[in-house]
Amino acid sequence: MILVPPPVRAVAAERGLGTCEARFRFRPGAPGVLGFTGLLVVAFLSVRTDPTQTLGVLLFAWAPFTLGWAWFTAKRLRSGLYVFTGGLIYAYGEKIKAAVPWADVVEIDYRATLYLLNFIPYRSSRYCRISLHGRSELLFDSTCVNLSRAVFLLRVHTRTRPADEP
Repeated sequence: MILVPPPVRAVAAERGLGTCEARFRFRPGAPGVLGFTGLLVVAFLSVRTDPTQTLGVLLFAWAPFTLGWAWFTAKRLRSGLYVFTGGLIYAYGEKIKAAVPWADVVEIDYRATLYLLNFIPYRSSRYCRISLHGRSELLFDSTCVNLSRAVFLLRVHTRTRPADEP
């Protein structure tokens, strides 16, 4: 059974999207993790020089940053792409960004790129662009867990072919 938050469930019932088949979560973003690591390095270097400076860094920089990072990470982890039998819902935290029936989906474009350095893979990126009738597009990137499976499910429901296929 897939746990669907009450706001998502209410919008799905209001628009007649049916039952939830899958939920795809989002990973925490890299900028927050890198910033958290940067503060850890600053705290470590200040311990070596002056312990009172370390206390200032920990109290006035570390605590607010940690609380903010935890809040944004929790919001990001509560977010997701919900695939229903009658459409999809993109939610960010408690806010519904888009609720789309399958009839409104025009095209699903999925791209995966593997970056190589001397024939050794060091990075990959993926993104999915969903074009809608008379509206803008929905974009999802590598932070969506199992994006390729999500695209497969979306294509099964909409019966669309990839953009690069004739």
